Amino acid sequence: MGQIYASINNYMDKSSGGPTLSEQLEKLQQKYAVMGQDLSSYLDGLLYSDYLTYWDYIHLDTLLSLQNPKTQFPDEKVFIIYHQITELYFNLILWEIEQIADHKNLSEKFFIERLDRIIRYFHLLENSFAVMVDGLEKEQFLKFRMSLCCPLQDFNRPSIVLLKFVALICRT
Repeated sequence: MGQIYASINNYMDKSSGGPTLSEQLEKLQQKYAVMGQDLSSYLDGLLYSDYLTYWDYIHLDTLLSLQNPKTQFPDEKVFIIYHQITELYFNLILWEIEQIADHKNLSEKFFIERLDRIIRYFHLLENSFAVMVDGLEKEQFLKFRMSLCCPLQDFNRPSIVLLKFVALICRT
């Protein structure tokens, strides 16, 4: 039985054109050996672990559970989702700035690539504002906005404050 498996494995390795399965296993053994670990223990663990889907990886269920309107107005959900999306874009912008700041050997190419990403995120944010302007019924917005315990303070959100701080540091 072992010979049959080895023959099949050998055939599959050669037909793919990429690294052979045995070459990949050898690289994994070397990787775990450096850490003083046994690869076979990790492989045994894979047999018993749950399969991870893409949706589990990005925590889609959690993400979709985070929209909790506090009123009966349908457009409140649009408002919440829009602001969550903008916060995610601000988070991406800050992540790109962090990568630039933390890069050990910052090259012009790397800097320009990250700057292009930041510009793209800002363009998406700018163009997305139509969701708020044209995507909400004004009467609903004014009513559910007032139902919130405090007035909206868009320019004091943590991500905006952090971006202002980064801009201040860049100026000095």
